[in-house]
Amino acid sequence: MKKRRSHEEIQAALLASQSKPVKLRVAASLVHSELTRQGRFSLRAPEYIQALTQSAAELAQVVDIYHVMNGKLLRVPEEELANGSFADGGNLFRAATGQVYKSLSVRRIDVLEGLELLRAAHKAITAATAPQEAAPAGAEAGNRG
Repeated sequence: MKKRRSHEEIQAALLASQSKPVKLRVAASLVHSELTRQGRFSLRAPEYIQALTQSAAELAQVVDIYHVMNGKLLRVPEEELANGSFADGGNLFRAATGQVYKSLSVRRIDVLEGLELLRAAHKAITAATAPQEAAPAGAEAGNRG
């Protein structure tokens, strides 16, 4: 008979899984899909890579980005992210200093939280740029019917 795991064991396992890294390109694909409702095959390959690159840049505005150097997972400094650019769908980041970061990733939990922030931002932008509805006829200030 299988031993039931304790609540603490389950919580520890959940926390550990949430902290695991996910490739930035995979996270960018999820963000793109969720925000645009467009799947992988809705765009030609170059446009899809460009969309992923844009999604990676958006995600980097709200979550920490990590890279691997000498076998260690390190955070890309915010000051580098502020002045650089992503390429190849989020696989690469070129800082203004010339430093190129590869093997980019984000934490799983950060992807979920970042996605919620980006959804809210996209919703606000869409609402602000949507054409305003015209007032119904007869609703002008001087017309009381």
